[in-house]
Amino acid sequence: LVQPVLIDLEMFESRPRAASVEPLTGLATDRAFRGALQNELRRAKRYGLAVPVILFDLDDFARVNRDFGQLVGDRLLREVGILLHNKIRDIDLAARPGEDEMALILPETDRNGALLVAERFRSEVESHFARREAGGRPVGLTLSAGLACYPEDARAPEALLDRAAQALY
Repeated sequence: LVQPVLIDLEMFESRPRAASVEPLTGLATDRAFRGALQNELRRAKRYGLAVPVILFDLDDFARVNRDFGQLVGDRLLREVGILLHNKIRDIDLAARPGEDEMALILPETDRNGALLVAERFRSEVESHFARREAGGRPVGLTLSAGLACYPEDARAPEALLDRAAQALY
């Protein structure tokens, strides 16, 4: 062969998935999250179901990037994504809508069930990163959460996300 061409089959075959999955954490992208939320609210309206949305924000993540560097920060984000994915059911959707934000859609879950999921994840992150070290120092990463539930808090996707953001901050 005069000019061979190498093709990465994994990359070639996963293009449709790549559009909906954030590459660093393996969680859904913001666009996929918003589309799924819209679909889930339509289904909830039709069948009279509850749909909680939880927004998580990594506390003082800029400090982590500053103190440990972006590569370590990316690694820690990947770990947070894995921890979140391990705490949810198959029908739930975990996403990374922002730089240091994670989000969950918990179909067919009431507010108390969503609070339990949020608290379990918050506690898991706190205990995991209390033991995790980078550069010989403990990382000490924590997160905050905000919860909003359809239909009690809002009936439209954007309004529901706004209410969860208000609860977060």
